[in-house]
Amino acid sequence: MDNNKHSIEEMMALKYYHIFFTGNGNVAKKVMEKASADLTPVTLELGGKSPCIIDKDINLEKTVKSFLFGKMLNAGQTCIAQIIWLFTKIYTILLLTN
Repeated sequence: MDNNKHSIEEMMALKYYHIFFTGNGNVAKKVMEKASADLTPVTLELGGKSPCIIDKDINLEKTVKSFLFGKMLNAGQTCIAQIIWLFTKIYTILLLTN
């Protein structure tokens, strides 16, 4: 679906059993408004960043492999792909080992 007002209005004119929407809050409000007219159930995924917080007390090799798998799943086009937060000590270790 194109992300424009006309496309969204055309799509929302149809009847659905359940609506799943991934996107921003402004469009989600419109989806919810249209869905509420027929009491259509809605599942929304809005702007989450799925943080991966890496602290000093971890298995670094296993953690990096798991993080990269999640980040690159589906050619990197996964809406729940993580961002990474590193504590200073871990950041320093990664810099020194690469």
